[in-house]
Amino acid sequence: MLNVSGISTSLDLVIHYIETHHIDILLLTETFLLKGDLFTQWAQHHQYATISGDASKGNGGLTFLIRPHFPHYVHRSTDPTTTQHNKLSIVIGNSLTVHGFYLPPALSFADYQTVLGSVDFNSSSSVICLGDFNTRLGSFTGDTRSTNPRSNYLLNWLTVHQANLWNRISTFGQPTFESNRGTSIIDFVISRPNIFSANPLLSIESDINLNSDHHLVQFSFKLHQQPQLLPTSTLAGSRRLWNLQRLEEKDVFELYRKNFFSNIFKLQQEVKHFMAFQQQQHPNLFVLSGDTATKHRKEATINQRINATNGFYFEVVESPKDFINRVGIEMIQAIHSALDNSVTPRTPRPKTWKFFWDAELQHLADIRQQCYTDWKQHKHHRRSLIGSTHLWSLYQQACNNLKKAIKAAKRRHWKKFCNDMSDSSSNQVYSVLKRLRKKHTTNHCFSHSEGPEVAANVMADYQRHIFGGDQLDFSTWRASRSPLHQHTTKPTFFSALAIKQQLSAMGNRKAPGDDHIVKEMLMPIWYPLCNFLSEFFTLCYTFAWTPTSFRSGLIVPIFKKGDPNSAANYRPISLTNTFRKLYERCLKFCLLTHMPSLDVAQGGFRAARSGISQAWNLLALQKQFEQQYGVSPALIFMDISKAYDSVTRSKIWQLLHPHLPKALFYTLRHLFDHVTLNVVINNATSLPIHPKRGLLQGSILSPFLYAIFINQLPALLRTAPVRFPLYVDIATRARTDGDGPSADITEPSFALVKYGAGPRLSETASSCSPRLGVVRQKTAIHSLLYADDVCLIAHRRDMPLLVQLCEEYSLRFDFKWSPTKCALVNYHSRRRPIQLYGINVPIVPSYEYLGVPFNASGIDNIAFLNASTKKAKSTMALFRRLGVHQYGFGLMLALQVYRVFVRPIMEYALALLGLNATSAMAIDRTQASCLKMTLNQSERHNAPSMVLNMMGNLPAMYTRAQILTFKFWYSLQLKARPFTLVECILYTHQRLKIAPALWRRLSSNKIWKLYKSSPTHTTPRLICEEFQDAQMLRWTSQKSSCLRALREDTTGYDPLLFYPCTRLERLRLIRWRFHHLPSFPLSACRCGAPSANRFHYLAACPLVQDIVNRIHLNLPDDSIPLDESYDDQGIATTHILDRILNSLPSNLSFCLGTHWERTWPLVLELITQIDIANHPAGSFAEEPPSGEFFEHYLTQQHHFQQQQQQQRQQQQQQLIQHLQH
Repeated sequence: MLNVSGISTSLDLVIHYIETHHIDILLLTETFLLKGDLFTQWAQHHQYATISGDASKGNGGLTFLIRPHFPHYVHRSTDPTTTQHNKLSIVIGNSLTVHGFYLPPALSFADYQTVLGSVDFNSSSSVICLGDFNTRLGSFTGDTRSTNPRSNYLLNWLTVHQANLWNRISTFGQPTFESNRGTSIIDFVISRPNIFSANPLLSIESDINLNSDHHLVQFSFKLHQQPQLLPTSTLAGSRRLWNLQRLEEKDVFELYRKNFFSNIFKLQQEVKHFMAFQQQQHPNLFVLSGDTATKHRKEATINQRINATNGFYFEVVESPKDFINRVGIEMIQAIHSALDNSVTPRTPRPKTWKFFWDAELQHLADIRQQCYTDWKQHKHHRRSLIGSTHLWSLYQQACNNLKKAIKAAKRRHWKKFCNDMSDSSSNQVYSVLKRLRKKHTTNHCFSHSEGPEVAANVMADYQRHIFGGDQLDFSTWRASRSPLHQHTTKPTFFSALAIKQQLSAMGNRKAPGDDHIVKEMLMPIWYPLCNFLSEFFTLCYTFAWTPTSFRSGLIVPIFKKGDPNSAANYRPISLTNTFRKLYERCLKFCLLTHMPSLDVAQGGFRAARSGISQAWNLLALQKQFEQQYGVSPALIFMDISKAYDSVTRSKIWQLLHPHLPKALFYTLRHLFDHVTLNVVINNATSLPIHPKRGLLQGSILSPFLYAIFINQLPALLRTAPVRFPLYVDIATRARTDGDGPSADITEPSFALVKYGAGPRLSETASSCSPRLGVVRQKTAIHSLLYADDVCLIAHRRDMPLLVQLCEEYSLRFDFKWSPTKCALVNYHSRRRPIQLYGINVPIVPSYEYLGVPFNASGIDNIAFLNASTKKAKSTMALFRRLGVHQYGFGLMLALQVYRVFVRPIMEYALALLGLNATSAMAIDRTQASCLKMTLNQSERHNAPSMVLNMMGNLPAMYTRAQILTFKFWYSLQLKARPFTLVECILYTHQRLKIAPALWRRLSSNKIWKLYKSSPTHTTPRLICEEFQDAQMLRWTSQKSSCLRALREDTTGYDPLLFYPCTRLERLRLIRWRFHHLPSFPLSACRCGAPSANRFHYLAACPLVQDIVNRIHLNLPDDSIPLDESYDDQGIATTHILDRILNSLPSNLSFCLGTHWERTWPLVLELITQIDIANHPAGSFAEEPPSGEFFEHYLTQQHHFQQQQQQQRQQQQQQLIQHLQH
């Protein structure tokens, strides 16, 4: 154990020491760590530090580090009855419990007693307590300092528990803390003596210096009952890996495709033969006529010739079920075999600590350690004070040398990493940043003291209970006896082209299922694979059966919040087979085409509907209720307990059966009813689960099936006899020629409409705009649903009845609401509290619905802005610590990261707020603070943020709010689908003139007015760009610094951010943009001129005059004025360098063959000489010639153009020869 007093300064030395001295477990106290993990490959368990007020760092903090490949299972033990920040406990191999303590001096005596009183020495066969107790026991341990008030209690505690203090037995009188204030023995190791098979060894490494006043304490022992070892399967990862980066090699790529084609070709022919055999066996089901019969016979003849040519002979002896299962296995084996013979397998990367430590650093560390040992020995023998002082100065010098070398090594590796990031594509940088962000977030893994296998089975038992137990009758798991898809042609959604499109749309870097296959393995072989899958998926669809691998899933528990040792606090995410995901993607379009349209109140996972539009629906309904009844409505936000996992699937099948084709219906039932799941924790697999109910969290079809399950709830609520109904003119169907004018709006019907009853639209048609208009019906809207987020809106007198109906609906459909997680807003009736299952629903002033906080009057703007700005700042601060700034990844990437990751946080639902001047200023200040972080500057630094906005093409947040509001209103006015709720509310409000102020907020948008008044037809994108440019010009009139940075082409990023140059040259150009070069206060120039300003380096300075003249001679015409421009007072406003930078082409390719090939290197040479001249006392390292990187880029481009020209000439010659032949 070691007290580190802030781990950041000593982690490198500590990790290196414990690795070289074969230490298994290390307890670190006072880590000050607030979240995330330490930068090491050692396994970590944390008790995070606490923070009070506006403190910049935390207090306390404990961390256990466990070495990689530790052979015993380590489980973190928590006490749910108490919240203790001063104790961290782990259980090793189900037999050894280790309690780590940090009891600071400021801890009250009552809390001190509580922490020690929570220790149970009988909780396991062996218990060890260690840590920084900050308790001096005086003569009991040989401490030279007197006791403190805690000593008597600790001694009594030792006596009561019959525990030994090993500091007294093994290291009596040896201090564990040593500083210029004195020494103390306060780091203790405590246990009962009968747990060891031999005397343990305790040593205090007083001769080892690890940048801490506390000495490292080592405790070695052998127990009577040894902890159980990890199973072999847990130590070796079970996932198969391949060297996929080798696919970038052309020969390996071709070899992989060739191997797969040879493996899959025979199997594809066998699938075709099996399908043809089934068609012959059921001729009455497959009716062939005309062109279809001719085409079918021709294909059969071709397949027979192919089989005869290749010597293929197939005989059908298997049932469809067995055949499909076998083909699924052989398909995966074909891919694995092709990968093994081309890219070759690889083993997982070992979890060893790899960092910048090298032989030179080790040599300096040895020198420092030797100096420290010499000083300690000289001091111990009490020799001359002069000699001790000399040795101490040598030790201090050795420490400084080591610190400088470590800092230099870190800087070298950091610079290399930043250069790699700068040279990488944006998507690669974003991927790296996402992985780095995960290391700074708190992640927990479910564990159990008896090991990972028991943990997996405990989690499986809990999930089995949620899923309603196992299905016991496996005999019903069979394929259809006869074909269900009775067409000789393949369905369009299973064509090779459709499969290719769905395969391309799948995400990259996704976790595989139990077949170890990911999308990146399938894209290189898409052509033969998609042709095979077209045949195979059609076969599966025809008999409503899929391979076993399609129906096997791995449950990975993802921690939500709360106690990490409780299985209820984990979300069971299912990792399914990649081919199942592809199969479901193809089926999705067929499902949406045939299933009836969902209720208009549902908005989740539906086309032409978004979370923002659903939040706007709630706001509009609130305003409508206020106008109609003069009071604000009550809101209740309902939370479903284990929503997806508790779904009764039989209810879904009953609702879908009348509407889906047989093949699709039974395929869906098969995919979700015949599923086998296994929980995986630390590579340990649980016993299989065959869930009776629930939908897979991870399946692309689950959201649509859940929407069908909950769809009858809004219809049920409409039957309630409420006193204060809320009506909206809902579009029910498309108008036909037979509809008269009276059919526009019909009176409401209070009968309970069953799902799919009557002539209703399909879900696909409900997202389209009909050509002939729609027929509307007055419909009561009492609820809004977005996936499993349910909101009820009604008068407070009607709310108990609606909640009662919701409770009855849950009992009928066999699921449960979670009363404690529900929330009531604007409900103040004490006589009639709202209850669910006899439990009161909590009343809150506001609640966040779909990311937008709502209160009694509508959107809570203050809470919304406070939350979004706080989150944006914290996110940008995290990126800044990761190196996203101009001195790290570069300003270009920093601005891109801000635009992609941070600004959307502030922009979400911004169109709904209606910003006033105060709110706009607050959110603009947040953007300015985030942009300053891209410069690696604090908020207090006076940086020209508006210039930075112009360089990154980032308008003010008020301008962004105007643009987002315009886009939202434009989509409502001109692009809204008539069957969506937001368009129905708009139609109703405009017809009845409801809530005019709410809609005026949108219609009075400045960009919308420009769009409507535009004399010529323009697009929304162009009108937004014009408005943004106008706002940019308004900025330039405020400050001259903005005028200097105004480019001719304001779209995109400033070219100086990405034109080829060195990092130092780019920093100089950025400083020039910000008017930070020449530096202020103005200094003398190297030429001797005092207080040299920007214009001194144009005509007066002889050090740069030659470069300026060459620039003048190089410019071809008068497109860039050479003379200075002056304001009304005769003061020069712009510099020739500013004009050149403002005239840079926005695309590097535009520089080819122009004067920019010579001008850009001269610009870099000029800015370098200005920087050197502006710092007469500074020393500058040798730099590469100006424009070297740019010349290298030009050389590459010219070579690339020559290659393209040669290829075109070769193609033309080949074409001519072909035509002549």
